[in-house]
Amino acid sequence: MAHWIAQLGTTNPQFLRECRGRLKPRTVIASVGLSLILQFLLYISLAEIGEPIEADEQLVICRVLTWVIPYGLFVLGGYYIVDDLAKEEKSGTLNFIRLSPRPAWEILLGKVWVCHCCRCC
Repeated sequence: MAHWIAQLGTTNPQFLRECRGRLKPRTVIASVGLSLILQFLLYISLAEIGEPIEADEQLVICRVLTWVIPYGLFVLGGYYIVDDLAKEEKSGTLNFIRLSPRPAWEILLGKVWVCHCCRCC
């Protein structure tokens, strides 16, 4: 596991820094709990008591989730990236990131991964 984390830090150090700062047990538990609650509510809203969900209803669920999840991730991810960059500019750490030897696309990719992995819940 340590080798994998070291390799990730070499590949994209911004992603590793963001994960270390954002992945706390509280946020992970909140994300998993919220996901389970929403899935349960979706299941309850489509299934009648005692009857299994039919294939047509499963297709509707799949289509809705196929459109809603990516849209939500893009909207919330964009908001969190802008918010994070504004906070870094206010605190003065944005210049530190700009002077990084890494290309800009790697830094942005690290922020996008973190936004979609652990802050959109």
